[in-house]
Amino acid sequence: EIRGTIISIKEVTGYYGDALKMLVKTVDGYTVYGTIPRGLDAEKGAEVVFTATITPSDRDSKHGYFSRPSAQKK
Repeated sequence: EIRGTIISIKEVTGYYGDALKMLVKTVDGYTVYGTIPRGLDAEKGAEVVFTATITPSDRDSKHGYFSRPSAQKK
């Protein structure tokens, strides 16, 4: 489970088309980046809770990337 605040949102064009991505600062102090899960009310500054698989960054010990996100309650 990931809890945090959305820092930024951007639209990215990839292999499967356009997707909305978000950068979240977690309550534990690290940041994660990935696709916004369906059903999540996402806007900059919003508090969010969702589940996902996290892969740590090779370059920054306080940053990671999430995949397979699933929206949870606010």
